[in-house]
Amino acid sequence: MVAAIPSCNAAETRQVVQAFINSFDRGDMKQLDQLFAGPDRFQWYSIDAPGQRIDPEARNRDSLIGYFEKRHEEHERLMLKSFSFNGNSASFSNFGFELCADDGLPPTPYVGKGAIDCAQTPRTLAVWSMGRQQGRSPGITLGVLMGAFLVVAIGRGAIA
Repeated sequence: MVAAIPSCNAAETRQVVQAFINSFDRGDMKQLDQLFAGPDRFQWYSIDAPGQRIDPEARNRDSLIGYFEKRHEEHERLMLKSFSFNGNSASFSNFGFELCADDGLPPTPYVGKGAIDCAQTPRTLAVWSMGRQQGRSPGITLGVLMGAFLVVAIGRGAIA
């Protein structure tokens, strides 16, 4: 008998995303630490400027909470504008999003993608990646959908 691959539904995936945003905005470092997968399942947290975090640092789970502390010191806050559930692959739930980041400067629109680790209870974030939108159109962009494809491919081991 083959064991079932763990999966997450859209509601619980969105719940983890919203919990991340709420914890980020409150500066709740303990909760943020619990919301992200441990070093064995964490893949990356990446963002372009401001607050740039790219490879190899993006894959460094050990520096993640320190990064969040610095962003909180900058008074950065996040507001979710849209969310799309992009299904499950392997034991990951894939999603896309649009949000605004506000650190006292004019709010910056971002698009992004991510993956929830459905093999863990409670559910945790394994991937979070976002970049500034340039000349955005409403809804989830092709870039986010392509990013979700990459998350699926990585989850299936097609990309190392």
